Amino acid sequence: SFKISHLEELFASTAYINHVYHIARDQAGCRMLQHKLDEGSAEVFNAIFSEVLANCVELMMDPFGNYLCQKLMEMSTPQQLQLVLDKACTALVRISLNMHGARAVQKLVDVVRTTPHVPRLVAALEGSVVALTQDPNGNHVVQRCLEALPAEAHAFIFRAVANEVVEVASHRHGCRIVQRCIDAAKGPDRHMLVGAICRSSYTLVQDPFGNYVVQYVLGLREPQANAEIVRSLLGRLAVLSRQKFSSNVVERCLQLCSPEERLAMVHELADPRSLGELLRDVFGNYVVQSALSVTPEPDLSFFLSHVRPLLPSLRANGQGRRIAQKLEKKYPQLRGSIERGAGGAAAAGAGG
Repeated sequence: SFKISHLEELFASTAYINHVYHIARDQAGCRMLQHKLDEGSAEVFNAIFSEVLANCVELMMDPFGNYLCQKLMEMSTPQQLQLVLDKACTALVRISLNMHGARAVQKLVDVVRTTPHVPRLVAALEGSVVALTQDPNGNHVVQRCLEALPAEAHAFIFRAVANEVVEVASHRHGCRIVQRCIDAAKGPDRHMLVGAICRSSYTLVQDPFGNYVVQYVLGLREPQANAEIVRSLLGRLAVLSRQKFSSNVVERCLQLCSPEERLAMVHELADPRSLGELLRDVFGNYVVQSALSVTPEPDLSFFLSHVRPLLPSLRANGQGRRIAQKLEKKYPQLRGSIERGAGGAAAAGAGG
């Protein structure tokens, strides 16, 4: 790092021009270079620009140099931006994966969007979209592309995400990118993304991050998509309702699907072979409660008729007792099941 007295000496003349690379990597020096740019001399801008250009890949990833790079990009002509791309394109993914570099690349996206250079930027990132979506820095570059680039330039992101939807959506950062893609996509692109998620929904609902992506699609309330998601879960509801992540999606399906799909789910959940286990399960009992709360008559009576015989055994432990009390409070028609159960047992005993 430079002593402030040495910096002042360099900036007193044009001597600093020969040391731009090193000065830009110093906190105070970088600020002084930015002040020089603010003074508005074309000669000074061109001199600093050519020095930075020679080392722009390193400086874009530097804790201080990246700020100078961003300022230069903001002030550059389309021709000068072309020179930056000439230098940076081959390393653009590496820069995007760097904490400081990601900021510089986001600025590059902002300034390139109104120039003819968008296809070059896209070509530099195109093969690495999945890696970028999963990176704590790179995912911000992908998000900026979705926010800033013209709509026709988004297709490379949509394609990559749709082709690897399980890998991207099952990731802490990637799951957010998938949701942003759905927001940004229109027409066939949106259809492609939603379709890819629906086809993989059985896998995604069981994932800590993927389940949120499926819930996001359900929230769009697109009948065809919701029907496809429900179809992929039917036949497996007893297992999915007892898992932490997928049980949330089953509840969401019950709330958002069509009456016909809901009825199919209710009939499966009411199956006496698995209903008792669901009621006793830490996640499954919430699914049953959700199903009951959205089921209208006469199907509600059908469902409750399967719940009623299970209440005596449910009361055998503390958690089960609480669930039984909650159900009887909400559905008074279940009350008396204990007495009937006890009476039946006594009669059977007397008969023996």
